[in-house]
Amino acid sequence: MSRRGRPEARNDGGADARFITPIEREDIILLSQNIDEVTDCIEDVLLRVYVNNVNLVNPETVRFTKLIIRCCEAMHQLMQRFPDFKRNAGLHDLIVEIIALEEEGDRLFITSMRKLHTESSDPVEIIAWREIYIYLEKCVDACEHVADVIESVVMKKYVVRLCFRLERREAVARGGRTGKNE
Repeated sequence: MSRRGRPEARNDGGADARFITPIEREDIILLSQNIDEVTDCIEDVLLRVYVNNVNLVNPETVRFTKLIIRCCEAMHQLMQRFPDFKRNAGLHDLIVEIIALEEEGDRLFITSMRKLHTESSDPVEIIAWREIYIYLEKCVDACEHVADVIESVVMKKYVVRLCFRLERREAVARGGRTGKNE
């Protein structure tokens, strides 16, 4: 292994297989950025609660928090299963679950904002909670973005595998020629 963490050639001329990733570098970067966005959004909610000097949490915020926890738990399961995504059929179910949770978050956001604007007459309270609700909803959206990236990676690999199979079938149909030496 080189000092920069890159695999070095072994005596037999091959690279160290432990460092060959099954997904593209750009996808790894995008996935890590989206996971970081989840933690940033959660931190943003806490900052809004602190800056707006919120001392009591309302029921809508508790519901949002429980929803975010469910999203993060599903995202955690998705990330645990992701390294073996080629053989793991449970990924699709988790992606669908996260999308459904995000839709639930959209509905909760709308009902929370509606209740805030119809039941509160204090403009400072409305401004503070409106901002907090917006950032709570962003947390749920960020979890969905992680699921979207994973779904995209899985679909890319599926399409590549499908193209490879079609190419092999065509080669067999041409009499075993693969097209490489033509």
